[in-house]
Amino acid sequence: MPAAALLLVACTAAPALAQWASVARMVYIGSEAAERERLQQLTDTAPDRAPDPAFLFRSASSLSRRVERNRRVELSLIAPELRTVYNSAIPYSLNNGALWAGRGTSHLATAGVRLHVGPVRVIVAPEVTTSENRPFQVIPYPQGGAAARSVWANPFHPSPSSIDLPYRFGDQVRQRTTAGQSSVSLDLPLLTTGVATENLWWGPSTNNAIVLSNNAEGFPHAFVQTREGINTPIGRFDAQWIAGVLREPLPSFLLLVTLAKGGRYLLLAFGTAALS
Repeated sequence: MPAAALLLVACTAAPALAQWASVARMVYIGSEAAERERLQQLTDTAPDRAPDPAFLFRSASSLSRRVERNRRVELSLIAPELRTVYNSAIPYSLNNGALWAGRGTSHLATAGVRLHVGPVRVIVAPEVTTSENRPFQVIPYPQGGAAARSVWANPFHPSPSSIDLPYRFGDQVRQRTTAGQSSVSLDLPLLTTGVATENLWWGPSTNNAIVLSNNAEGFPHAFVQTREGINTPIGRFDAQWIAGVLREPLPSFLLLVTLAKGGRYLLLAFGTAALS
């Protein structure tokens, strides 16, 4: 009898779970899906909704909009994705987020869950990266000077100048696990606020954003942004404010404001940064 009761519970619970659980695909910064949405926004050809003027600042959570099904609670499993980069001779890594694609084969894998409970949205999307990091010929940074730097540092930017552009991240296989594109947000009547580790893109460009991009992994930050924008006689204003820390004890504050009017867009960025 206990076995029969357990079987009955399992059989009846599965349809109930299926009513509010599903499998969803995240739309990541720099993906083909995000590029299609950007082009639809520019050409006003979005098939199912008006183009979003706030596309000048975007993230995985803002791109992966919830499909409204009039459900108070909805759980989605984020479909696993694997990105692979192969460099035959030298490293080449551009806008790959937490993945540094050295010489050889590099991978970035992600999966997770997405939960909506009323106005609260939770995305747990960790990322696992690995880079074969095979050797190649480099010009080593001179050692023994007053300002000690890694042998892999860029030798063409010696002290007192600097640039965060090393030739290589050590001489071993690189494997890392990060919080990835995770976030927790709360929708208020006019604003959305929360905390996240996801990448942010600020700017109109496709490869080189003006302020923030996915050329490195995201950093922990808090944010407040307009939810639907503010319409005025001169256009629609959208804004996002973030506060975060990058390995330094000093916080950084950045504010982005966009103005959209008749297919034209103005972007203003303000902030104080101590990110080095």
